Amino acid sequence: MGETITVCESICRDFSLIWFLEPKPFQALLTLLAAFIASFTALYIAICVYPRQKSLDQKLEAAREARTVCLQVHQSFYDLHKRIFLLGRPSSPLGNQSGDFRDLRQEVESVVEEIQIEADFAFSQLKVVASARVVAAGSRLFNRFWDFSIGLQAKKKVLSLASERETQVLMRALASSAFDGWGDDFDGFIEAVRAEYGLSQHRPSR
Repeated sequence: MGETITVCESICRDFSLIWFLEPKPFQALLTLLAAFIASFTALYIAICVYPRQKSLDQKLEAAREARTVCLQVHQSFYDLHKRIFLLGRPSSPLGNQSGDFRDLRQEVESVVEEIQIEADFAFSQLKVVASARVVAAGSRLFNRFWDFSIGLQAKKKVLSLASERETQVLMRALASSAFDGWGDDFDGFIEAVRAEYGLSQHRPSR
């Protein structure tokens, strides 16, 4: 309403010279006209302009919120993808540098389950705020974590009998298969976010 008052004041200033006009009936007529224009302008702003601006502000705020969630999901998927590929390396955080492989073999399944839970949570957040286009792009990333989990379950018996070296090779093979083309889908997700909500050049923190 502050904008409306300002407009009305401006209109009144524009018609301030009316008080110096003669004759008085002409002055009164123009004064009435000025009041009508000011009232009509205020009514137009209150009925048309203000609701439209309020709606636009709400849409911009929703877009900012969606963009923030999308970037958080993008970062989460990047971190989870990195953790999966670390499972197939000797320096995996599950084991130690001396090769405590028994811990790695016993815990790898639970860690993958933990990763899947985190991926589920990230994707559920995305579905709440994002558009259908962004959700579709995010689902292509999300499905890769399921593909990896399914592949791991299929190799569960082989994994339980494998040596340290064989398990590392198996983990790398499963990850490479499930995440083949990951980079394209990763970039596609950001492109969808950029198209829907506007986004400058973005790369996940490493």
